Amino acid sequence: PLLPSTYGVNVSAPAGFGVAHVCELTLNRQLPVPAVSNNVRLTLPARNLLAGSSFSGSISGNALFQIQTFLLRVDCTSNLAITGVTNANSQKWDLSTSSTSATSWVIAGQLSDPSSASSAAVAAENLVTVQFSVVSSTLPNANVSLTVLAHGLTNVYTE
Repeated sequence: PLLPSTYGVNVSAPAGFGVAHVCELTLNRQLPVPAVSNNVRLTLPARNLLAGSSFSGSISGNALFQIQTFLLRVDCTSNLAITGVTNANSQKWDLSTSSTSATSWVIAGQLSDPSSASSAAVAAENLVTVQFSVVSSTLPNANVSLTVLAHGLTNVYTE
C-alpha cells in the first residue's frame, strides 16, 4: 500500500501539558529509475545545489551483452562546469578523455581484456563518473541542462 505523502508532526510535553501540533511534513517520493537497455543513463543526486558547490553523476550503459567500446559526449549549460571524469572500474575499462571546453567533454572507453567478457547477456554496467561544479555566479533556482550523447556503444559481438 502507498503511504501518505504528508504527515503531521506533533510534540508531546510532560504529563498534563498536552500535545502541540508543530507543522506538516511533506515527503517527496523519488520516482523509480527506468532500466537501461541498449543505451546509456546519467544518474544525478536528488538534492538542491548552491552556487560554488560540487556534485558527481555516474554514467552507466547497457549494450545487451558485455560492452566492448563506448564513445560519449557530455555537455552542460554555462552555469555548470565539468571538472573531471573518473573511470568507474580501471581494471575493466581503458579510458581516454578530452575536454573541449569547461562545458563539454568527450569520453572514449574500451574493455581492457575482451577475452574475459561474458557470452551471456549482462545488466547495465557502470562506465564513468563525471564531476561537476555549479559556477559561483549562478543565481538561485537557475535551470541547468545536462546531456550525455552516446556516439558509439558496442558489445563484444560488435552489435
